[in-house]
Amino acid sequence: MALNNDLSVILPRVLIVSRRSVRKNKFVDFVGEYHLDLIVSYGAVPVIVPRVNGVHMLLDSFEPIHGVLLCEGEDIDPSLYEAESSGLSPEELEEIRRLHESDTAIDKEKDSIELRLAKLCLERNIPYLGICRGSQVLNVACGGTLYQDIGKELSRKLPENQRVVHMDYDNYDGHRHLVKVVENTPLQCWFKDSLEDGKMEILVNSYHHQGVKRLAQRFVPMAFAPDGLIEGFYDPDAYNPEEGKFIMGLQFHPERMRHPDTDEFDYPGCPSAYQEFVKAVIAYQKKLNSSTSVPKPLKLNQEMENKRRIIVRSFSLAKNLYTAGGEMATIKESELQAGAEFLESNTALSVQQENRLKQMGATVRNGGNYMQKLKLNEERERLARNVMGKMSVEQLSDLICGGIADISYPFWGVNRPSYCGKSGFELKCEDDVPRIEMGENTLRILGLNHQQQILKAAREDYWDDYCPSKLINTTIDFDHFDYGPSLRKLTLFYGCPSTSLNAFPTNCSIDGVMMDVSYSVTSGVGDFRPGVCHGSVIVPISEIAAENLEANPLTMNDALKGGFDLKWHVDNDQCKNCIDSDEIPGSAEQYLES
Repeated sequence: MALNNDLSVILPRVLIVSRRSVRKNKFVDFVGEYHLDLIVSYGAVPVIVPRVNGVHMLLDSFEPIHGVLLCEGEDIDPSLYEAESSGLSPEELEEIRRLHESDTAIDKEKDSIELRLAKLCLERNIPYLGICRGSQVLNVACGGTLYQDIGKELSRKLPENQRVVHMDYDNYDGHRHLVKVVENTPLQCWFKDSLEDGKMEILVNSYHHQGVKRLAQRFVPMAFAPDGLIEGFYDPDAYNPEEGKFIMGLQFHPERMRHPDTDEFDYPGCPSAYQEFVKAVIAYQKKLNSSTSVPKPLKLNQEMENKRRIIVRSFSLAKNLYTAGGEMATIKESELQAGAEFLESNTALSVQQENRLKQMGATVRNGGNYMQKLKLNEERERLARNVMGKMSVEQLSDLICGGIADISYPFWGVNRPSYCGKSGFELKCEDDVPRIEMGENTLRILGLNHQQQILKAAREDYWDDYCPSKLINTTIDFDHFDYGPSLRKLTLFYGCPSTSLNAFPTNCSIDGVMMDVSYSVTSGVGDFRPGVCHGSVIVPISEIAAENLEANPLTMNDALKGGFDLKWHVDNDQCKNCIDSDEIPGSAEQYLES
């Protein structure tokens, strides 16, 4: 049977990086079979990326990539996630290496391959599922950090009854510990039939001595261990399996949560992560295929095919003539004529020459127009100043909102119609306060820097205090914005024990229930009691605000009002075209005419 090369019939491909082991004194690459079984059973094809030197430079050869599953492996190179802040002594590090010998041998090639794949998924919104090490790779790829050793950095700081065993070599596959599932997350949806009323807890396996320390800003936790360690997280802005969106990390291994000596899962929801992941992979492939047209071979009619053959023969004879040193014993001059005519009729300037001539011609043609446009712009500016000088205070206030007057592309609203901006950048002005909607969040605009494309914003629901009517995590529109530099994550915890650290003296009423409030400016580890907390909210704040807050809890309102930077990314060609056009939408003249 002939193979069909049409990309539309290729089954969705999931890349999985192998792990290196030694067998019979030779290196062997392998991937756990449970992963492969589940990927195949749900309708995708696992493509194993071998962990060999140089593969990280050859990932383009594995295209098309419809999904990436990263799982299992040694510790990630600590230099990749600010490990110097761990505070571990050389003696402690040596003790960790002895205790976890099989995991602490750093594999830099595997790190390079997997980090490149993770970043590729984040850049192109390719579905990504990270299991155990794969979740840690995802967090590090986005700027998060890890505990080099949970026991040394986390457990020993906690009371005995709050410590969790995350690695039990004596009961390797049978060991389980509780995790608290966060409400309104995919994990809750998958395990909802197994969660007891009011507890939101399941037992998970555990094969790791490292874990997420500071969760990257874009992610939201889905589960916590009793010691506060994050056991699962996802990007809510990149989660919609039906639309091909799936970015998630799980610290535990749901594929291995099975009853002893059987393939029966501990919970019906155990395979759901793989099922939803493959669903996203299939949808992503369909979306990719719909936007990618595969060129079909050009078919010539008989006349054109005959001409093509004559030209090809002519060039072949010319080549033979050249290699023979000019001997034309068996070659007729007429046989070379077809090739000569083809060259004469099809020879063209090089691309560089053609572009250069076009540029020169454009410069000559547009030189006069450019000078005229400069004069026209000067005249427009003079007229605009005259018009604005005659405007009333009320009219001028309509052009400025909250002291922000430089509202220009890609933003619209306030004083600009929609065609002067871009979808996703609408600003609204109410009570002289500019705001922008992102998901469930309303952000108050504190400033715009068009040169650096930075928008400074603050959560509207946290403007007056830290007691919102509804607990909602911060989400942004990653299609148009990214978080700015030098930000820290402020996590506010509601309804935690009164013994929590960093607690406020003032309680909040949430959903009609009075509860205490505590906070952390890292990942919530230490003062968080996930088993009994009512909920938590993540709000980004500046580095300076975080430092002030750590020193003085009374600066909380200042930290929240100080806001955080968002960097927008748009193609400015539309803006340039608007400026270069003969009309200026939203100008003062149009305002007065309306």
